[in-house]
Amino acid sequence: MTLLQPLLDQYRQLVLAKDIEGFLALYDRDVKVFDAFDAWRYDGNHQWRVVPTDWFTDLKEHVVDVTFRDVTVIGRYHLFVVYGLIEYHHGADPNKHLTNRFSWIVKRDGNDFRIVHEHTSLPIDRLTNYFIRE
Repeated sequence: MTLLQPLLDQYRQLVLAKDIEGFLALYDRDVKVFDAFDAWRYDGNHQWRVVPTDWFTDLKEHVVDVTFRDVTVIGRYHLFVVYGLIEYHHGADPNKHLTNRFSWIVKRDGNDFRIVHEHTSLPIDRLTNYFIRE
């Protein structure tokens, strides 16, 4: 996990700063994203750009902090699978948070790491079709 800790730290810092360009730089140009919300999938950084842009714009002056939990990293050299839980905490309301399950495929790009695939999900209650909060 130590090898990829800087990637997790960067993700958190870039969300806090609402730095769209920095955030997108964490992702490979040809990233494939299966997000828990809105679209079926996003093909490439040019499509994925819409999501963090809208998210950071909607936040305005609000602060969102990110916490990673139960993170597992499998792999070595140039390719890694990373999965766990990611919590988004709304700074203005400590009771307002969202926990997503996430999986990333990460490749080494020189000294940097890039997310080439992201999959986020929430469990759905079969009876109500509403997502289940942790």
